[in-house]
Amino acid sequence: MPHTGQAASLLLAFALALLPAVGAEDPAAAPFDRETIVFIGSSSIAFWKSLPKDFPEMKTLNLGKPGTTYSHLVPRAAEWAARYPAKRYVIYSGDNDVAWLRKPEKVARQFREVALALKAGIPDVRVYVISIKPNRALARRMRVGAARRANELLESEAEALGFATYVDIHANMLREDGTPRRELFSIDGIHMNRDGYRVWAKSLRSLLGP
Repeated sequence: MPHTGQAASLLLAFALALLPAVGAEDPAAAPFDRETIVFIGSSSIAFWKSLPKDFPEMKTLNLGKPGTTYSHLVPRAAEWAARYPAKRYVIYSGDNDVAWLRKPEKVARQFREVALALKAGIPDVRVYVISIKPNRALARRMRVGAARRANELLESEAEALGFATYVDIHANMLREDGTPRRELFSIDGIHMNRDGYRVWAKSLRSLLGP
């Protein structure tokens, strides 16, 4: 068993090993790059794993979380604006809201609250709100009327705000007969596959610019 001096030396060595190396970069200490495009919203954002590849010329930050509704985004918006003062925010939510029988008017109203909170924290922010997508899952397809109404209201709110842009991906995910394009969805009929995200990326890329 080591004597007291050896034990102290061993403890000191162990403590030093836990410290970051001299000169090591601390991500938390690095200033936030305001050119980063911040994506917030539900699982359709969270599962967008190809985001960096879809926008290779841009820096992106994915803060999506499965199960998110606009009710979840409202209390977080000011915090995000303070922590991530990006010039551009992309929002996708409303899908869960409509599926869980929340009124389209509430969806639009809460989107406005989120956008205004971002604007209060980031005066030069530009907000891009993605329309609620179609779904192949029967339970959600039954709510398509509410989703379309919510999209109409989201578009109106974005136009009224002035610093927001409505991004219509709903129409691009439909066949000519108005039904959802099967090839864009995963097996659950709700979430998208790689081809679905390509449609989103194409719709957003020209609006976001370099």
